[in-house]
Amino acid sequence: MAANENELIRFSRFVHRTFNGIDCIYFIKGLRNIYASFGSMEDVIVQGMKASGTIKEGLSYLRLVFFSLPHFFILIISMIGLWSDFTQKLNSRTK
Repeated sequence: MAANENELIRFSRFVHRTFNGIDCIYFIKGLRNIYASFGSMEDVIVQGMKASGTIKEGLSYLRLVFFSLPHFFILIISMIGLWSDFTQKLNSRTK
């Protein structure tokens, strides 16, 4: 929860099957957002269940909250210093 951006960069090289460093950093930030905003994952699910009372709606709301962070891909790429490399490669392909 208390990891700063420099500490999160350590996870940029993480790989497990199809789950890579960007996924890992976003996962950590998504959980951080949930715990900071709601206190627990259970509280998110319970809030989502208030409308219909079904666990399906609660889990759907948890997913919505987890993936609610803005522009995560560009933010993470720029955070780990790969954005300029990516744009250079992209620009060279369009010429």
